[in-house]
Amino acid sequence: RDGDYQEYRERDAADLLPAYLEGAPAASKSYVDLGDTYLDTKHLDRALSLYQDALQLSPEGADIYDRMAVAQARADNTGDAINDWRKAFQILAARVEEGPLPADYWQTTRTIFIHANEFKVIEKLRSDAEAMLRAYTKRNGAYSFSPFIDGILKDAPDQARALDWILQIARETNVISAVEELANSQWIPETRKDAVYKFLIESAQAQVSASFGDAANAATEQLQRAQINYVTYLLAQNRGQEAWQILQEIQPRTARPSALELKAAALTGRLNQELATFRSQPESAPTGDQILVVASELEAGHPELALTLKEFEYQRELNTRSGPASAYFGLAQVRIAQKRPAEAKSLIRTVTVSVGAPFENFPAAVNLLEGVDMSSEASEYAAEWATAEPWNPEAQLRFARLK
Repeated sequence: RDGDYQEYRERDAADLLPAYLEGAPAASKSYVDLGDTYLDTKHLDRALSLYQDALQLSPEGADIYDRMAVAQARADNTGDAINDWRKAFQILAARVEEGPLPADYWQTTRTIFIHANEFKVIEKLRSDAEAMLRAYTKRNGAYSFSPFIDGILKDAPDQARALDWILQIARETNVISAVEELANSQWIPETRKDAVYKFLIESAQAQVSASFGDAANAATEQLQRAQINYVTYLLAQNRGQEAWQILQEIQPRTARPSALELKAAALTGRLNQELATFRSQPESAPTGDQILVVASELEAGHPELALTLKEFEYQRELNTRSGPASAYFGLAQVRIAQKRPAEAKSLIRTVTVSVGAPFENFPAAVNLLEGVDMSSEASEYAAEWATAEPWNPEAQLRFARLK
């Protein structure tokens, strides 16, 4: 440990650092650990020498070849580095055929990809890497494939090309579930995920065409899920027209999520038509909570659309036999936003007088009116509340503050 300290202070610790190695001279890890110290302190020749010693004890150590390649690349010996990484991929490909894989197999492979990206030589190693990936998927399918995807994409010189390569391999080796994981990951920016969703839809469509009976039904459900996920993504990217087109491709129509269809309709100028359908076919409408969630999502960028949705939902609730107090207050807020204060006041008076237990809705009325800068009206309701509940300290405090 003192040798490490001295070495990192740029002092020669050659007599101290081999102490651990001398204690375990038959373990390749001893040479690797000491080589890592020299690699970190930029003594590349010493590091390479120790890695070569380690290879004599562990000639199939792909991680050792990776370390050697890094040392060669840092010494500007790019050709030697490529040869070492190539050998590492060949070892990893051959190891697949030898039975259960060691626990560090996936991390070693991921690290090699990251280093090849770091030194911008991945294109020269592509055929070797692809051979390894094909050998792996032949035996293991999509099992634990995600570390490879992470390594290929991390710090890739050309991330779009790296993504295309992953999709090509997935298409040819049928590791679709790994691509599904890619759609939900942070490995690529959201703006680049369009190709991933299209790939999943194309794969599902191919599966539907090649299936029969129960398998065809399962494939159809998978296609519907892929299309719905793509619609959700498109709406999040504010691409309403494309989302609407994909929704129309989902068959039967009952399989289309009504909330997504509502949001897509709102963003493409079809909201009034969609609401008319809900009025004539109430069973096709989303739930009230879903409608209000869509309204909330639209509020920041499309406040008028959000108001239209809220008005529809609250009016629908009030048209039932016993409309809840929340619908009265919700519609009152809509009317205030629409510059129709008289109607808002009428709704608030109705809910405080005829809905719920006596005086139950006075606090909500005060909160709403005060929140929209109608302090005079809020004070009137606070006075009624304080008179109705003289024992309530909150009512007294609100009235006193507003007064």
